[in-house]
Order: sequence, then structure tokens, then C-alpha cells
Amino acid sequence: MLLHRLAGSMLVVAVPFFVIDRYGLGWESGLALAARLVPNVVFGIVVGHVVDRWEPRVVAWSTALVNAVVVASVPLTQSLAQLQLLMFAAGVVYTFGLPARMALRPVVIEEGEETRGNAVIVTAERLSSIVGPLLVGLLIATVGVEASFPAQGGITVLSGLLVWGLPNRPAREGASGGVRDELRQMFVTGPVVLVRALAGDRMLCAVVLTAFTYGAAVAVGEVFTAGLAKDHFADHPGSNGWLVAAMGTGGVLGALLSTALGRFHPGRLYFVGNVLEGLAWLALPWVDRLPLALLCMVAAGFLESVATVVYFAEVQKRLPPEMTGRFYATFIPLMDAFEMVGALTAPVLLASTGVGGTATVICLLIAVPVLLGAPVLLRRSAANPRTEART
Repeated sequence: MLLHRLAGSMLVVAVPFFVIDRYGLGWESGLALAARLVPNVVFGIVVGHVVDRWEPRVVAWSTALVNAVVVASVPLTQSLAQLQLLMFAAGVVYTFGLPARMALRPVVIEEGEETRGNAVIVTAERLSSIVGPLLVGLLIATVGVEASFPAQGGITVLSGLLVWGLPNRPAREGASGGVRDELRQMFVTGPVVLVRALAGDRMLCAVVLTAFTYGAAVAVGEVFTAGLAKDHFADHPGSNGWLVAAMGTGGVLGALLSTALGRFHPGRLYFVGNVLEGLAWLALPWVDRLPLALLCMVAAGFLESVATVVYFAEVQKRLPPEMTGRFYATFIPLMDAFEMVGALTAPVLLASTGVGGTATVICLLIAVPVLLGAPVLLRRSAANPRTEART
């Protein structure tokens, strides 16, 4: 998992830098960045159902090998159209590979060790968000961004070989008409569950709706950091990777300290975390020294992690277990759709308004929805319909 996520975190940094450096800013560049998200938005739920019937180990290592070839081929593209097709192909591979890797968790985590095993996986994911950007930054500074893509491909191959050594999980038998069932879950049952859950719980409604705009802000932020590095810190090669790694470092600190913050009111913690993170992004264009910019990114990552922990905790507390799967089946594609919109508009936004205007948009996307939800988030007690139903 560490190597798989390491390659993914490198790609998130390298692709925006590569696009801006070679093709500039515009709608076509945004499409190249968003193309990787399209397959999961459109087909993610159905593919997840189909993959669950197959042997996940085989799917995981085979998609890793295909993804390695796709990623390593990025520097060979000669036009934006070729890059867009390649990123779409990477998205297709990701759509198949992600559910397969998730299905392997019970294979490697013994019964009774679920909490500790998943904690190790989450730690590996957080560490990759630090090491990956730093590694890309080092490669950009020494040999150029093009060399980072074959390196990512090599790391992906290693992750696939490690999966190859895992034991098999027998393929599951699925009922006939499974794809139709999944389509019904995606377009009918899932949205109904989502709407009913939000309508019956104002606190849940507040955290879910603000998460959508935050997803768009994250996608804009990925392009913004590349533009900030080129505009403000061109004399520090690889600074884009350092900025992203600094945010990852803050995320690790926020995750570690979130349990200590559990005694605070969750709505207020969520409100403060989002508003302050928006201000941290807003401050970045006015910082002319890289160490100070890195501190801003550490702060943004810390606050993001705290707010994210509150979000997942509130969803888990407020949704019955039998509704959680259907809820996320609708939520994740919608979240990816918002991120896709952010990725499409970010290059044009950066070209037309500069880093100052783009930082302002990021701040507004994060902070304004939370400010609008302040009456719900800041009230002394947020009733939990699930708890009330049991009393």
C-alpha cells in the first residue's frame, strides 16, 4: 500500500507541473488534469461491483503493471490530446485497481486485528503524501519533471510484485443482473438514501454539503501549488513537491492530534478548522519566502486533517451501519465530480487571475459554505436522529 500510494502522490504533483510547463494554462490543460477522474465518476460503482466477483489479487497486480506503462509514457506525449487520452486511460486503470486493493484488506489483516491493521495502512497513506512530493521535487530539481514519470512507473511495478505474493481470495459468486442492481443503487437507491439522510439531520447535511465544495478546492489547490512554485519560488527547483509534502506533514500531525481534540464540540472544531485553512491558502500568494510558505502549507494540512476526522466521525455516528455503503456509493462519485470541475477550471482560473485570485477562490470554496452553515455547526448541541431513535 505504501508503494502504491507513493506512486499516486508523486503523480498528483508531477502531472500539473508537467502540463503547465509544457502546454501552459487553458481549458485544454484543465481537461488533461480532469480526464483521470472521469472514469471513476461515471463507472466507479458498476466497476466496483464487477471487480468484487473476480480474484482481487490478480486484478490488483495486473492493473499495477498496466498503470506503470501508462504513467511512464507521459513524457512521450506530443500533444495535449495525447496526454488527455493517457490520463483517461490512467483513470480507467485506477477505477479497476482501487476496489481490488480494498478487497485485499481482509486477506492481509487477521480477524480481531482490524483496528491496528487499518491504522498501519492509514499511516502508510499519510507517509506517502510526504515522501512522494519530496521525491518528485528532488527529481524535478536534479533531472527534470519528465524523469519522474518512469520513476513512478518503477515504483508501481514494485507494488504490483508485492501484491503478487499475497494469497488468493476465491472469487465471489454474484447474482444475475448484478450490473442492473448496481445501476439502480447508483442512480435511484443511493441518491434517495443521501437525500433522506441529509433532510433528517442538519448537522450531517452541513458537513456533507461543505465537503463537496472542499473537493473542488482541493483540485484547484493542486494546480495552484504548481503555479505558486513557478511564479514565486522559481529559484527553488522542486519547490512544488516541497509545498505538497509540507501539507502532508501537517496532515499527519493533525491526524495524530485529532484524538486529543475529541473533547471539543465537533461542529465548532469543523467550523474553525475549515475557516482557518481557507485563510492559510489565502495568505500563500503574499508570502515571498519559501520557509514561510511551507509553514502555511503545514498549517493548512493540519487543519484539513482535523476537519476530515470530524467529518468521518459525524457520518459514522449519524448514519445507521446498513445505510453507510449506499451513502458512500453516491457520495464518492459526486465528490469526484466536484473535483473534476475544480481540475477543469483551475488552469483557466490561474491564467486569468494569477495566484492571488486563485488563492481567493480556494479560500471562498472552503470557508464560505462553512460560514453559511455556522448556525448549525456552532450551536451548542447537534441532535443525532440515530441516537434519538434508540432512546
